[in-house]
Amino acid sequence: MEKATGIPVIRHLKKKPDCSNELVAHFGCPPEKIVMIGDRVLTDVALANSIGMKSILTRHLKEQNDNKLSALVRQSSIKYRSDRVGP
Repeated sequence: MEKATGIPVIRHLKKKPDCSNELVAHFGCPPEKIVMIGDRVLTDVALANSIGMKSILTRHLKEQNDNKLSALVRQSSIKYRSDRVGP
């Protein structure tokens, strides 16, 4: 993603949603001033919205090495995306 966008990806030590304090501390501002960009509804978007960040849902960026549960969630989110996101 960094290579494609030229924007650094913030790598957090804790898994979502436990990394929220780490992310807010990184930017040094309230969550309301941060935007989470991600391709997963149940991690990226849910974390952002749960602590007051704005979120931008993208198309799937990476599918390799997904475990079975992640693959299932991705499939179920396709319907969610198609209802809410334009082409």
